[in-house]
Amino acid sequence: MQKFGQGYVLVVDGDFPRGIMTDRDVVMKVVARQVSYETSVLDIASRIPQTLTASDPIAAAVRVMKEKEIDNIPVVDEAGKAVSVIRTLDIVHFLAEAFPQEVLNLPPRPHQLMSKPEGG
Repeated sequence: MQKFGQGYVLVVDGDFPRGIMTDRDVVMKVVARQVSYETSVLDIASRIPQTLTASDPIAAAVRVMKEKEIDNIPVVDEAGKAVSVIRTLDIVHFLAEAFPQEVLNLPPRPHQLMSKPEGG
């Protein structure tokens, strides 16, 4: 995680996703509990509640993240092999690029009305 600046590591068996170890898992399940270095990563990693494929729409990722309360979803190919992970931040970046005017012009509080134009 530290080497690549990621908040997660996808745990695979062969090429098949078996779990995700997040920075939160490390803090809550390793550091806080003083786990032995002999403990299996799979014993600590979070289970994967669902995977997506590259052909699934962004809306499916948003729905899964909201329903399952997760931030990282493995993306698999037709054979179920891991090819990537989609993160909440990836979706935010996608939406900001797809709808720059709408995203960049949002007030800090969505229902806030500005008394005068920005910079005016």
